[in-house]
Amino acid sequence: MTSAVCRVAAVGLIAVYFATIVADSASACSRILSNTNGQANVVARTMDLYRSDEAKMVVYPRGLERVSKTGDSKSFTWKSKLGSVAVTSFGTATSDGMNEKGLVANLLYLGDTKYEQRDSRPGLSNLLWAQYLLDNFASVKEAVEGLKDVQIVPVEHNGKQ
Repeated sequence: MTSAVCRVAAVGLIAVYFATIVADSASACSRILSNTNGQANVVARTMDLYRSDEAKMVVYPRGLERVSKTGDSKSFTWKSKLGSVAVTSFGTATSDGMNEKGLVANLLYLGDTKYEQRDSRPGLSNLLWAQYLLDNFASVKEAVEGLKDVQIVPVEHNGKQ
């Protein structure tokens, strides 16, 4: 068991090392995932934004009323069904988090993202989709199914979408 823990820790340190190298040579958020060791999933990421994201760690309880404002009449509200721990960016977006059922969400930023044409589904801000998943779903399967009912919509923050 001790050697397995050491291997997981070594993989994590290697992932962090490579994430640091990538951060020095690129201007894009990156995520590295190792899930083949049979012991644990190891995730590392970079947060290479155009400015500080003013990160804060927050604990969100169940029962919070949420509003997704998208600048049109198709925004919507929800009440969180699950509690979560999250790292927020700009006091608005959840960039990383885990809910009480173990579902994890990581928000990566790409300035050149192309979004689909706006349709009749309720709009979910690109700043809030990760928290929406953490608030409402216990598994990846549930989250994928639930995202069919909403449309992720770009919302401008500090002059960027």
